[in-house]
Amino acid sequence: RRSAEGSERAYGEAGNAVRETLRARDGLAEVTLQRPDGVVVIVRAYHVPAAELKALAFGVKASARAR
Repeated sequence: RRSAEGSERAYGEAGNAVRETLRARDGLAEVTLQRPDGVVVIVRAYHVPAAELKALAFGVKASARAR
């Protein structure tokens, strides 16, 4: 979904629910990753490509307690 305010995209990847948003007015990008184990990872930054944020989110490992 795109508008003058920015864009939002939601999809599944490797068993995870992914949402990417980009705010046009200030370049804020956010990636939200909901993993099958219930952990939600949110990564946001200004003027950073969503692909880089997604790579960071996928790199977060579950703690021993969460397993």
